[in-house]
This record gives sequence, C-alpha cells and structure tokens, in this order.
Amino acid sequence: MSPTIEPIADPSLSERQAWEMSKIDPQKDRAKHIVLAIIGAAGGTLDNKTNLYKAFYYAHLHFTQGTGEFLSAWPIVRMPRGPGIHNGGILLGELVASKHLRISQIRSGTHAAFRFCLTEKGRRAAAELTSEECEAISKAVAGVFGKTAGRVSDESHVVSKTWHDTENGKELAIYADLLTPDEYAATRARTKKAAEFFRRRHD
Repeated sequence: MSPTIEPIADPSLSERQAWEMSKIDPQKDRAKHIVLAIIGAAGGTLDNKTNLYKAFYYAHLHFTQGTGEFLSAWPIVRMPRGPGIHNGGILLGELVASKHLRISQIRSGTHAAFRFCLTEKGRRAAAELTSEECEAISKAVAGVFGKTAGRVSDESHVVSKTWHDTENGKELAIYADLLTPDEYAATRARTKKAAEFFRRRHD
C-alpha cells in the first residue's frame, strides 16, 4: 500500500475548520474547487503533480476561450517545469486535512510520483461547478491525462509564451498565451518601448 503524504496544514484543525478557513479568501476556496473538479474529470484519480498543475493552467485558458470570462483569479506562476498553481502545496495540504482529498506516493517508471484521489466528500464538492466550467476543465484534463510528467511539461513550454519571459516564482500573464505569436511579439515590443520611455523620464 502506498504511504499517505502528511497534509501541509495545522494538525490541530478539525475537518470543518480546515475547509472553512479557506473561505476567508473566496479565491482560495475557488482554486480548491477547481483542483477537485480536475481530479473528478479524470475519474476521481489523477497521477503526477505536474499533470494537475498544467491542467489547472489549461482549464483557465479553455474557459476564457469559450466564454470570454475568467475561471478564477488565483495566480498561476512560473515554475521551472512550466506554469504552476500558486501555493499549490498549501491548497493540496488543506484539501487533505479537510478530508476532500487523499494523496499517496506511487512509482511512475523509474520516478516517484503523487497520486491524487477524491474522497466522497471531494466528489460532492467537485460537482458544484457549472457546465461551462466543467467543460473547460474536461478539455484541460484530456490534454494531460495518461501522459508522462515530462511530456506534459514540455508541451506546456510550447503553449505558454509568457513562461519563457517570466522569472521563477512570478505570476504569469497567462491570457497573453492566447495571442498568436505575431500578436504576442507586437505586445512585447510595445511593452518594452513603454518601459524604456518611462525609464528615461526617471533617469
């Protein structure tokens, strides 16, 4: 049996306290529901943290493409292997503490990986999103499901133009990734020109 990973959360918290604390920040609660829905769209079990993080990123892009709106305002940041969930470890730890999620370690080829499994409580929470939100999330999961973490990471480097232009740990301007290469280059040139103009003004 795979060892269970300890939750990254205060062990003195009850299940209810751990879940209710997140609702102090509505966007944190929103991000958790999206994480649960991603795992739910994979059938209740998803392997590889990289796949989970990239599905979170893709879900936001698909939702904006389909509706013109935003799936959440939770930051997506640059990580060495591609776009990632801001404070993802904390979100996952709190979901474990609130008994919405189980995390175990598995072997994936020659590497260790994480397996994320919804509890019944997690399945109920994952079902609270709208049909449009679920559609975007399902598309995102289809793009990562069954793939190795390495392949998913490499593919995200192609999609995310902003990943190449952002420092590690900084928030990505992910919606710029929806621009064509020419549009993105033009936007970058205008931004650089404006930055140089203001720099000269203050020199």
